[in-house]
Amino acid sequence: MVIGQRGAGHTKVLRVALGRNMATNPRRFELDPGDLVRFDLEARSKGHEILAIWHSHPDGSTELSALDRRASLGAWDQVIVAVEPGRRARLAWHRYQAGHWSTVHSPDDLDENLRGEDSEPGLSSSD
Repeated sequence: MVIGQRGAGHTKVLRVALGRNMATNPRRFELDPGDLVRFDLEARSKGHEILAIWHSHPDGSTELSALDRRASLGAWDQVIVAVEPGRRARLAWHRYQAGHWSTVHSPDDLDENLRGEDSEPGLSSSD
């Protein structure tokens, strides 16, 4: 889960949390519902919120798969981390708006804006 704050025209990532995989297929990921509840309660207790769900694509694609589009139903944004052996990981941030998914931050966008603040990962950007 990507946890942070939304402000007037910007989003700030404060934490990236790792959840347990409940899927039986090793090529799929299904977040443990207990982890989801725990992350949500923890975020709210600090005045933060879940901004997005993140997961990796080992095929190197930052695009949402058909399964990604169906599984989330637009409840949260999705951050896709594209990984390929021997290459630097790339990220893309996707949002469901007005009945369809769009990329709100491309890999190049995010690469320029990612930075650490107080040893924590961070992203400040305009929405």
